[in-house]
Amino acid sequence: MKIAIIDSGIHPGHPHVGEIRGLGLLLGIEFVKNKSTREPFPKENNVAERIRQAAFDEDVLVYPTQGCVDGINGDHILLAPPFILSQPESAQIARALRSALQKVFPA
Repeated sequence: MKIAIIDSGIHPGHPHVGEIRGLGLLLGIEFVKNKSTREPFPKENNVAERIRQAAFDEDVLVYPTQGCVDGINGDHILLAPPFILSQPESAQIARALRSALQKVFPA
């Protein structure tokens, strides 16, 4: 399921995805302003919370965190779906994440 969520939702090649870490279904996804320098977004941009709200609008809960770089700046979200996650639920998470990234980082 982890691969399906990442491959069809948030891909490591996304210009603002710094790193994806985790084990099994427990995933942490870091968002950066500049992928090559790994510069974080300023706290004022509220990126993690904006992604949380956009995913919530599609009935998917993620856990936003900030301050992971220096105690102030840096954005992550945590995915922690139940271990009894079905394939349709996995697809719903992927769709919601893809949509959230499009809303927060319009092309």
